[in-house]
Amino acid sequence: MSRLTTRPRAAAAAAALALTTALTAAVAGAGPAQAVTDTFKIVFQDNDNVLAGYSNSGSSFTTPQGMMAGTSPAVALLTDGTFEAAFEANNDTLGLTHLGGGTLTTTLGMDPGTSPAIAALPSGGWIAAFQDNDNKLYLYDSAGHKTNTDLGMDPGTSPAIAIQPGGAYKIVFQDNDNVLAGYNST
Repeated sequence: MSRLTTRPRAAAAAAALALTTALTAAVAGAGPAQAVTDTFKIVFQDNDNVLAGYSNSGSSFTTPQGMMAGTSPAVALLTDGTFEAAFEANNDTLGLTHLGGGTLTTTLGMDPGTSPAIAALPSGGWIAAFQDNDNKLYLYDSAGHKTNTDLGMDPGTSPAIAIQPGGAYKIVFQDNDNVLAGYNST
């Protein structure tokens, strides 16, 4: 693990955009040979505070998963062509749902009003990053491993994650000194 630090605050927005672009490229690298019925899904919190979304096939969906008001879910296209969504549940815990069936209820507390990030791993599965209720950067993966990075986050902020070629990942976040910081899996 390594940590990077830069300034100013505007760099956080630029880094998040760069990571989103990298994540899109990494997901696109899953390969066109897969028999995927939906190549993308857009997830959001609907006006009833539940997880909802649209897919490229034109279908819309609403789940029974309650979300904390004012937060944003994240979604990842997995290597098997399915999707996993991460969100802050309406009880301030990390919520995960496999779009197409299956929900994982965790007891992992989140800082109220923050949103998790999620990315597909090339070897299968996924990794999620979130701010816990003690304002630390935490990771949770599809194998059920919870990792406390012990890196402080600025309260009320949310991380971004991107997978690199080879499967390593990088997470950027605003640390508790109000500085753009990063966590590398390698």
